[in-house]
Amino acid sequence: VSRIQIKGDGFCHIFDKKNAAFRQLAFGDKKLLSTPMKFNIWRAMTDNERLIKTDYIRNGFNDSSVRVYTTSVDSKEGNVVIRQEISFVCQTKAPRVRAHVAWTVDRAGNVDLECETNITDLGTTQRGATPPRFGIRFVMDKSYSNVEYFGFGPDESYIDKKNSEYVGRFKFNALQQDIETIKPQDYGNRYNTEWAGVVDAEGCGIMLKNDDGFDFSALPYTQEELERKAHNFELDKLGKVVVCADFLNSGVGSNSCGPYLENRYSIPNDFVFKLSIRPVAAHDDLCEIADTEFDDSQHIAYDQIEF
Repeated sequence: VSRIQIKGDGFCHIFDKKNAAFRQLAFGDKKLLSTPMKFNIWRAMTDNERLIKTDYIRNGFNDSSVRVYTTSVDSKEGNVVIRQEISFVCQTKAPRVRAHVAWTVDRAGNVDLECETNITDLGTTQRGATPPRFGIRFVMDKSYSNVEYFGFGPDESYIDKKNSEYVGRFKFNALQQDIETIKPQDYGNRYNTEWAGVVDAEGCGIMLKNDDGFDFSALPYTQEELERKAHNFELDKLGKVVVCADFLNSGVGSNSCGPYLENRYSIPNDFVFKLSIRPVAAHDDLCEIADTEFDDSQHIAYDQIEF
C-alpha cells in the first residue's frame, strides 16, 4: 500500500507514503496540484554560491531523495494524522538530514504540516554543512497565477537581503516573474511570509500560512531549468506555476568575492518546520482565511489504497 486517500465533505486528498507528501489536494471539482508535492532541499545556485556549491554537492544535497522508514495513520480528536520518520539520502552518502513528519487533515480538508528536523552537525568550520533550503515544492496549473501574500515586499527578499523591502500585503502574477540576472539562479523569494494565496481568476485556489513566518516563492521556472541554462534568454517557461514554501531559503551572501555566508543566515541543524494549507473559494477574503482555526469537531474517513 503506497497511497492513502482521505475523503471528507467537499474534498478528497491523496497522500503518497513513499514521498512523505500529498500527491493530490482536491476541493470540490478542483484538483490543485499538477505534480505531486515533494520535500525540497536544493535550489538553483546563485552567483555567490559558486564556491560553496562544491561543498553542498560533496554533502549530497543536490541529489537527495526522501527515504521513509516508518509510517503510522490514526484518528486523533476527529482529525486524520499521518506520521513518518524520513531521511534525505544520496546514493553515495550517509543520510545527513533526518525528520519526524506529521501531516494532519481536519474535517474541512485543511492540512497542517509539522516537520521536526535534525541535520548532522559537522562543526562550525565545515562549509555547506546544511542544505541551501528546506521546504516543500509543488506545481499548479497556469490558471493559478494570481498571488497575494503578507510578508516582505513588493520585490524579492532573503534573510540577509530584506532591508530594501517592507512588510505589507502584496500581489503579483507568478507567470510574469521574470528573472533579471543574466545568469539564471535562485530568485523571487519572499522572506518571512505569514500567509500566501495562489488563486485563479475566480479567486479559487490554495493558501499557505505560518504565523511565525516562512519563505515563499511562485515562479514560472523550475529550479532545474534555472540550473540547466547559462543565460536568461535561453530559459523555457514551464507554462505552470512552481510554488515553494520553505522553513528557510538561505541568504544570498557575497561569497563570489567576499566571505562565506554567516551561519545565522543559513539553515540551522535543528528546527521545526510548520505549515498550514487551506482551500480558497471564489470571493474569499485571504485575511479572514488566515485567521481561521483548525476544525477538529467531526471525524473524517481515510482509506489506505494502492493504485
